[in-house]
Amino acid sequence: APASTAVSASPASQGYDSDEPEEVYLESQRGAHLTKLPGDVEGAVLVLRDLEDCDVHVLDRTARVLLEDCVDCRIMIGPVEGSFVMR
Repeated sequence: APASTAVSASPASQGYDSDEPEEVYLESQRGAHLTKLPGDVEGAVLVLRDLEDCDVHVLDRTARVLLEDCVDCRIMIGPVEGSFVMR
């Protein structure tokens, strides 16, 4: 199944003065192979949510990573500039 990927607009792109990076989502997948190649994330916040039995490879830099409700997944993440939160 193709990765469900959405890039939300950052506050700066909505006319607000903010240095907050954009967000990239990989979510709601079962048994998928999900890959983000160099240039796909480009320092955005990466959110991995509701994944089950997935192989995830993020070969790009991220600002932060949030990992929520992921079960039996194999995850490889490239450089993270800030926090990596798992819950």
